[in-house]
Amino acid sequence: MEDFNSQYANHSKLEQLKQFILEHGTYIELKKGEQFTIQGKVNHRGAYIEHGLLRYTRVDEKGNIHIVGYTFSGEFTGSLCTLIEPNQPSLVTIEAVCDTKICYIPYLKVEEFFATNVETMQVKCTLI
Repeated sequence: MEDFNSQYANHSKLEQLKQFILEHGTYIELKKGEQFTIQGKVNHRGAYIEHGLLRYTRVDEKGNIHIVGYTFSGEFTGSLCTLIEPNQPSLVTIEAVCDTKICYIPYLKVEEFFATNVETMQVKCTLI
């Protein structure tokens, strides 16, 4: 059975988005334990993972931390709720499990990419 995340990371329409991020984004290395997104804070950027591993966690109302997902090398990461609604705080914290190289880009630039033409607008529809 194909990995759930890979269904999206390898989707043919998302190749354009990947190339856009790699050409216009900023490369950084997150050290183990470093956070990319913090639950409850607005995150204005998404990323493509060059290599490494990111963990998604959520703190419940009792203060318990729950692991709710992972993203791996060759996959996208970020707060989809913020991409859809720019002022929506992230529902999760995303942190590096090991040293992880990503290429991040502000969602504003991603929105400009989506608005380029009908084909790129379809890329957005694939995500949401």
